[in-house]
Amino acid sequence: MTQTFTRRNPTVPFGYKYVDPEDAKPGPYKYGKKIEEVPLELTALQRVFDYHKTGDYSLRELSDWLLEATGRYLSHVGLHKRLKSGKVRVYG
Repeated sequence: MTQTFTRRNPTVPFGYKYVDPEDAKPGPYKYGKKIEEVPLELTALQRVFDYHKTGDYSLRELSDWLLEATGRYLSHVGLHKRLKSGKVRVYG
């Protein structure tokens, strides 16, 4: 069972999604909405962390791999921020 969290920012981080599909629609008032983990995306992100440690791949290559593996885009800059923070999971 995945955990749910209350979002304080309108941007949902990679590896998470809104619990209620209605919340994902464009519009204001995204604060306080419930989000949950997406295991496929978090597993892929953990793999990216492991691949990055080898030093054999660029951030752009890893970003492209994430898109192919999960279908969700994370820019190389966003990936760099996640790697720099050292956190696969933002919550929990």
